Amino acid sequence: MDWSELSDRTVDEHTVSVLVPTYQDWQMTSLAVQRVVEQREPDVTVDVVVIDNGCGLVASAVLASLVRRHEGVRLVRSPVNLGFSLGNNIGL
Repeated sequence: MDWSELSDRTVDEHTVSVLVPTYQDWQMTSLAVQRVVEQREPDVTVDVVVIDNGCGLVASAVLASLVRRHEGVRLVRSPVNLGFSLGNNIGL
C-alpha cells in the first residue's frame, strides 16, 4: 500500500466513500450495498467499495453483479482472506 499516494488525494466535500468488506456473506453485503445506494442524496456522490476478502466462486460472482446493477459501486478483490483490517486497507 502506497500511503503517500493516499495522503495526497484531494478531498471532495460532496463525496462519501463506503467500504464494505466481506468474506462469503454475499447476502448481507448485497443488502448493505442496496441500502447505501437507496439513501443517496442528489447533491452527494457515493462511492461504494465492496471488498471481496477471499470469497469463493459463488460469493464472488454475486459481488461482481453488484457492480453491474448499481452505479458508483466498485469491487476490489483479494485472492485470500486478509482479515478485517487489511481487507479494509485494500479498499482504500
